[in-house]
Amino acid sequence: MDEIGVYIFLDGDYDRPLYAEPDLADDDAGLWEVLCEAVEEATDGDRPRKGSEVEGALRYAWRLIPKTNLAFVVTVDESVSAAHLDTYMSDLTERYLDEIIDIRRPEAEGIETILIDVVAPWEDEED
Repeated sequence: MDEIGVYIFLDGDYDRPLYAEPDLADDDAGLWEVLCEAVEEATDGDRPRKGSEVEGALRYAWRLIPKTNLAFVVTVDESVSAAHLDTYMSDLTERYLDEIIDIRRPEAEGIETILIDVVAPWEDEED
């Protein structure tokens, strides 16, 4: 998996994420369940509010923003370091909160613009 997967949930609604690219709910139900479980456990206090793990050939990270009930999940290739993924998550969430006008009802185009602007640190090293 060369592409970055980005998933944004509001109020624990896993059936209707605010953003989900690529769509895993139908294509990879097992991975989708793992990602949703990570967010749910973090919400319940059974995991830290942010972290990362490896599942198969993927590394995934989650970050909760309790004040807004938003949860961000990102998937990348397992070769990406946890530190790089954490940096990417920080940049993504900060930019989202700074630039999206209605964070609970964002327009897909606004999210896509942010995703284009946030540079993955592991891509910087490839140059």
